[in-house]
Amino acid sequence: MMKSISKSCSLGGKSITDIDPKFSSWGPHFYKKCEELGLEILHNPIYAIGSHCIHTSFVDLIKFYLKDEDGALQIKNEHNIPQEAHMTVTGMIAVLLCQEFSEYAFSQGVAHELSDYFKWYGETMKKINTEAITARHGY
Repeated sequence: MMKSISKSCSLGGKSITDIDPKFSSWGPHFYKKCEELGLEILHNPIYAIGSHCIHTSFVDLIKFYLKDEDGALQIKNEHNIPQEAHMTVTGMIAVLLCQEFSEYAFSQGVAHELSDYFKWYGETMKKINTEAITARHGY
């Protein structure tokens, strides 16, 4: 693992010792908020996976999109993109959370009107996931 991390740092023009091991903080971490509620188990599925999908990482760039060619990073010609599962799982979780939240945040009438909207998004996420599995595995 250290070899992989060192290589990633090197490709970015850094040494592993150049990287600050602490996360910067804009305020209370979402994990801390979950912890205070006794819901630490929700941190990864609600926040971490979605955050990683949106913001990605340098390691993802060099794994999926870039290659080392004579010590310089070049864009890969071949496709090696991450599986859709990351986004569909995050999407499904987001839809379910938004639907649940709407029942507390809005009047019963508005929440009822939104339920078809959330149902459509949930079905769309399931369809994307099914199509991705079929495309990758043929069933």
